[in-house]
Amino acid sequence: MIVWLAPAALVGLIAIAGPIAVHLLRRQHARRITLPSLRFVTASDESAVRLRRISDAGLLLVRSAIVGTAAVALAQPLLLTDRRNARWAERIARVVIVDTSESARGGAAAEMLAAERAGASPVETIETDELSAALGRAAAWLSHSLPVRREIVVLSDFQQGALDTIDIERVPSGIGLRFVRVSNAVPAREGPTLRTLREGAVMSGSVTLDGRRTSVTYESEPLSTAGLQILTASPAKAAFLTRVITRAGATAPDSKQPIVIGFGSLEPLRPPAAAQRDWTLAAAQRLLRAISTLETPVDVSAAEGTLTVRVHADPDSLPAAQVTAAALDARVDPDVLAEHETERISDARLAAWSRAPAPPDPAHWRQTDESDGRWLWGIALLLLALESVLRRPATASAPKVEAHAA
Repeated sequence: MIVWLAPAALVGLIAIAGPIAVHLLRRQHARRITLPSLRFVTASDESAVRLRRISDAGLLLVRSAIVGTAAVALAQPLLLTDRRNARWAERIARVVIVDTSESARGGAAAEMLAAERAGASPVETIETDELSAALGRAAAWLSHSLPVRREIVVLSDFQQGALDTIDIERVPSGIGLRFVRVSNAVPAREGPTLRTLREGAVMSGSVTLDGRRTSVTYESEPLSTAGLQILTASPAKAAFLTRVITRAGATAPDSKQPIVIGFGSLEPLRPPAAAQRDWTLAAAQRLLRAISTLETPVDVSAAEGTLTVRVHADPDSLPAAQVTAAALDARVDPDVLAEHETERISDARLAAWSRAPAPPDPAHWRQTDESDGRWLWGIALLLLALESVLRRPATASAPKVEAHAA
């Protein structure tokens, strides 16, 4: 079966009319005959009538064939055969996703990456610390690749939570999946320090992660709410709200990441000199997600290193305590905590997610970079050489003229 990658180019066949018009309109010169005297020429009253005929039909045929062959070649014909489909099935397009998160950094050796890139054409490498998002990008890139077998290879240590079944199901079924673990060793590490409010104190917990074991050592510090400012019309209500979130065990505030919780009108606040100016936007986004189910109107402002929250509720109400605790918890980036995860996705789960790439779909021939038009271009060049030979003017011998009239 013959298909066309650029069928619009077939309009160029109209250009065949050009050589035909040139040969029809070609000026023809009358033959000259030398006569001794015009008295022997018989006069005629009839007008000279000449019928136009195509001059040099062979040359016209060659020129028309050149134009037609070039137009067909521009349309990029493609002959779909079983042999071509089998050749497509032997090739593979691959995307290699390299996990660059802190836990897997350095684990993907250059030799492993080179080995996965070898034997694939085309091949693409995505370096990322978000494996779930990278799977979507890889699938989109492969959907526009050649009609060959398609595969995604993931090089990672596969921390628990880095991928889940939903991420795998989003990848089209025809794309193969393969997971290569870069390192099985989980070194012991010190986790982040967790500071929570307790009655009369701040509990500072140091986390140590060692394989499947987790140990936490708590130390008691004097109670301090530096970094949290509650603005209310009544100081008693502010103190009551502070006691509520303390008993709830909210995250302890930090003077370098100040938070202002206001009820009613808020006065402009000058942030401390030690305030960190790069944390408020992400914290505001996490806070808005945490309180999205609350019906209480809340205004959040992230500027000048201070997270400012205006709560349209009574300070001694439950929504006020929920928003205040959520604002304190929003200071901590969960992605930072996730990097300390020591549990890994099991080999059995990775094997269940793996699948071989499906054979290419012949219906995807429009995405190929092949074309049989190259053979037509060769024929057009041969015809062009033939045309150059045919259009050489023949050497005309001058007619012999008698020196003297009869």
